[in-house]
Amino acid sequence: MAALGILGWFAAAYRPTGATSVRSAGLHSESAGIPGSPGQCPPSAGFTPGSVADHGVATAGGSTIALDAGDSYFEPTCETGVPTGELELRVKNTGRLLHNISFEDPAIDRDVAPGETVTVKLRMGKEPLQFSCKYHRGAGMMGALLPGGARTTR
Repeated sequence: MAALGILGWFAAAYRPTGATSVRSAGLHSESAGIPGSPGQCPPSAGFTPGSVADHGVATAGGSTIALDAGDSYFEPTCETGVPTGELELRVKNTGRLLHNISFEDPAIDRDVAPGETVTVKLRMGKEPLQFSCKYHRGAGMMGALLPGGARTTR
């Protein structure tokens, strides 16, 4: 019986390199297929190499985007294909520390307590939007929303 439990855990946790999966919230899909740097933020995010605690890339599945704020990282760190226009960003603190979601332009500064989720609304233009945790930016807790074109309708 224990062997079946371990096998089930392994099957759920294992995903080969280059695979694509849909997050349980259904708000975006993870992708490890960016040419040249699998699972890492692309250069268009504008980060200095090594400055970000990179926890992967996801492709936006619409105008609502979900991020996890772990202890000293955002997951996914970069969200690609974000539609232009109004967005809703949901940030859930999955860590044990107080975190924050901050954008310089537009001016957004919201704390996220452990176990809590905050929702912020913003407008996505044609340029990347970088964000960070003001408490852990020095540890590389940053990320970016990367535009992908016109809004899709559902």
